Amino acid sequence: MASSSKCAFLVFLCVIVLLAPSEVHAKSMAKAQGGWYLVEGLCSKFPDCNKHCKEQGFLGGQCLKLGVNMLCFCIHT
Repeated sequence: MASSSKCAFLVFLCVIVLLAPSEVHAKSMAKAQGGWYLVEGLCSKFPDCNKHCKEQGFLGGQCLKLGVNMLCFCIHT
């Protein structure tokens, strides 16, 4: 009985860990190829990533695959 509850807890914990990154919408910056990239969030929330980034005052934007998610990156140099 105790081992089955431990197994269920571990499965639950693994599911939480796997799903957590897709729910994170915190903005972060990374330097790459001579410019700064600001992560706006999932591309499903920003279907026209380039237009969204330009409206926010950036040079442009693009959706890039990071792990299992497609993220909208705004370009700032």
